[in-house]
This record gives sequence, structure tokens and C-alpha cells, in this order.
Amino acid sequence: MRIVLLLIVLLQGLNMAAPAEAIEIGGSRGKRYFNDYRFQKALEYFEKDIRKRPNDAELCTDMAESYYETSNVWEAIRYAKKAIEIDPGYLRAYYDVIKFCSMSGYREQAELYYRRAMAVPAEDDSEDYYYLGKIMMDIDQSPNDALPLLNKAAELDPTSSKVYNEIGRAYLALGKKEEARENISKALRVDRYSSEAQQALGKFYHGTKEATPYYLKAVKAKPFNIRPHLLLADNYEKMKDLENAKYYCYEAIRKNPDHPEAYYVIASLYAQTGEHNLAVINIKKAMELYQNKGDKKMMEIISEHLENALEGMRNMEKEEKTEEQK
Repeated sequence: MRIVLLLIVLLQGLNMAAPAEAIEIGGSRGKRYFNDYRFQKALEYFEKDIRKRPNDAELCTDMAESYYETSNVWEAIRYAKKAIEIDPGYLRAYYDVIKFCSMSGYREQAELYYRRAMAVPAEDDSEDYYYLGKIMMDIDQSPNDALPLLNKAAELDPTSSKVYNEIGRAYLALGKKEEARENISKALRVDRYSSEAQQALGKFYHGTKEATPYYLKAVKAKPFNIRPHLLLADNYEKMKDLENAKYYCYEAIRKNPDHPEAYYVIASLYAQTGEHNLAVINIKKAMELYQNKGDKKMMEIISEHLENALEGMRNMEKEEKTEEQK
């Protein structure tokens, strides 16, 4: 009888614990997908989480970045702005709004949020200095101004791989390769699985076979991060290995079918191999996704490339007709 009672108590305990554990797992699942670059999957969970935590600035910003990576700039801007409404000092959200609005051609909005970001007092917080540095790097295009901010971020958190990686990027933009390599190596010492650091090291050898192992390590570390796939494609293209270049483009598309860059790159490869019909199909898809992403600059570039691909098709058809007439 005692054994039966003990079993009942244990089972009741397990049943009581199960819902709490399930909530904890469910709540973190979206973030895990987000960190693994599986943005569409992350959104499935974030859209449920936001109903329970509508005033969570970090969650709103995760959603904004996920929407941007899946080519939905309007929702990206909306959620980044919502994050700022919740927390007016959240510099990561300011960086996103400025970036998304700048790329979409909303310059007045970008400038407004830039001024607001510059007025936010930086706390003794590594993240604040990191995103101020990112604004200097990516928006102002000023690595000299970015470096003091990024170095302060590293001082406040010497265990942040992404900060050292960004410092390396700033030094590289200034042509200081040794300082760049030193900081990217620090990023790898902090996190030996850093996909971003492996990519950055590969860029020192880009266009040669020496770059390939670094990019492959980056793919292995984060299989759904399409950036190293596209770097591999470009690296193989520079080495005149177009079949391997196409393979990594297809891998990028398979892992994130909503990202326009992979379609754009593979269209260029098809144009080089004379497959103009496939080039046109992929350029049109890239244009559609860049339009959804609000990237007006890329849409202008692609329009010109689309015309070139169509001209290639027309020339090919003329040649075929000429051959038939012979």
C-alpha cells in the first residue's frame, strides 16, 4: 500500500512539474531558432510569445530582425519602433530602425531616430557601447569614431565575441590588417564556435583556396547562417569553379528561401554560363524579395542586371533562329 501511495505522489509531482517545464522550453525555443539563424521558424514562436509578453523590448527587437531577414521590412520597422516605445533607451532597437529605414529610403525617419539614439545616455553597459559603435560603423561609415565606443564595450565585457569581431571589422575598414586579425582571433578565443569570426578570418584569404576552410567552419558552426554559404559561392566564383559556387547558392536558398541575395548571386552565375532563362527567373525572384525588404538601392542595381539578362536571352534566341535557318 505504501508503495502505491508513493507512486501516486511521484506521478502527481511529475504532472505538476510538467507544465512549468513546458512553458520554460516553449518560451526559449524562438530565441534558440533566432540564434541559429532560422528566422522563419523563430517567428512562429515569437508571434505566440508576444501575446504573453507584449511589453518585452528584446522580444520585439528579435521579431524586428527576424522579419527583416525574411524580407518583411514593414513589420521589421514596426516592431523595432515598438521596442523603442517600450524602452526609449534600447540602443539595439534604434540601430535596427535607422538601418531598416535607411535601406528602405525613409531618410527623414532614419535621421530622426539617429538623433534620438545620439541623445540616449550610454550606461556602463557593453551592449549600449556596442550598438553605438555599430551605428558609427554601418550608418555613419566612420570606423575611426566607432573604435573608441567598441573598445569601451570590450572593456566592460571582455567575454563578448561579437564585440571583438566588430573591432576587427573597424580596423580592417581602416586598412590595419594586423590589428584586425588580432581582435578577430580574440573573438575566436572567447568563442571558438563563432561563425562570424571564422568568416572574418576567411576574408583575409578571399579569392584563394586558403579561405575555404574558414568558411566551411563558419557553415558548420551555424548551418542556417547563409552569409558563409554566399562567401563560399563568391570564393569559388573567383577561383572559376562555377559549379561549386552554384551549389552553395542553392544551399543558402534551401536554408533561407526568403533571402534575396542568394537568388541574385546565382542569377549572376547562370548569366556567366549562358543559362539566361534561369538567370532571369532568379533575378526576378531577387527583385521581388528586395522589394519586400524595402532595399531600393539593390532594386535599382537588379533592374539593370535584369535588362542585361533579358538582352542575353534575346541574343540567344536570335542565334538559335539563325542556326535553324542554316
